Amino acid sequence: MAQSSGVITRVFGISWQQMQSKIRYRILFLTLLPIILTLVSLVFITIYWNVIYTGKQLFMKVKADLVVADNTLSQVQQRQQHQLSTISGSWDFQHAFQLLNQNDPKPNSAAINALNILLAQKQQTLGLDFLRLISVADAAADPDLRLMLHQTQQQAISGLMVLSKTQLARINSSLADKAYVELVPTRHATTPEKKSETRGLLSRTLMPVTDLTGNVFWYLDGGIIYNHNTAIVDHIRDLVYDKGPCLSALLVPSPYF
Repeated sequence: MAQSSGVITRVFGISWQQMQSKIRYRILFLTLLPIILTLVSLVFITIYWNVIYTGKQLFMKVKADLVVADNTLSQVQQRQQHQLSTISGSWDFQHAFQLLNQNDPKPNSAAINALNILLAQKQQTLGLDFLRLISVADAAADPDLRLMLHQTQQQAISGLMVLSKTQLARINSSLADKAYVELVPTRHATTPEKKSETRGLLSRTLMPVTDLTGNVFWYLDGGIIYNHNTAIVDHIRDLVYDKGPCLSALLVPSPYF
């Protein structure tokens, strides 16, 4: 009897209690395996969704915001072209302009003074930061305008320019002062390498002015400087986001034409 009981309790050297424990562990493992696999799958799906879908949506959002900003800057340049076209076609401008001797290297000083006074008034009225009449020879000698002359083809051309303090002073002495920005370190931003920014970002328009025979001897050169210009930044912000606290900032992107 004792021998029979020993055979029942031990099979192939394994006790009945050990066999029961192994069966329970196997059942537990088979029960938990699908749950574990499901959790792992959810983790990887979440990571994939976050990296692929959310990153793609963020990229599309940034691209759309940049398109809005680019369109806004294009509208500013188109408005500048319209303003300069209105000035060149006005009676006051044409009356003073016709007094210039186009072929004379030293044009009528009285006509030049009248035009300068008129342009100063128009600059103030239209909200431009600079507006001047420049001869073809002076424009060709200016390295900043030389590239624009090849693209005018007797039509107005506009674009953005980043100019140094010296280049700004060559256009208008007040532009260098308007361009100055003190750089202040801020949290979560790279420490600035210099204490101030003296370069200026210009939205510039060059418009040829033709004489009675259709020849071009003079250009109207005008535009605005974006340094400290919070209106354009707030306008872009209002287009991209709901109106809220002022998020104005200094715009100094790379120059392009």
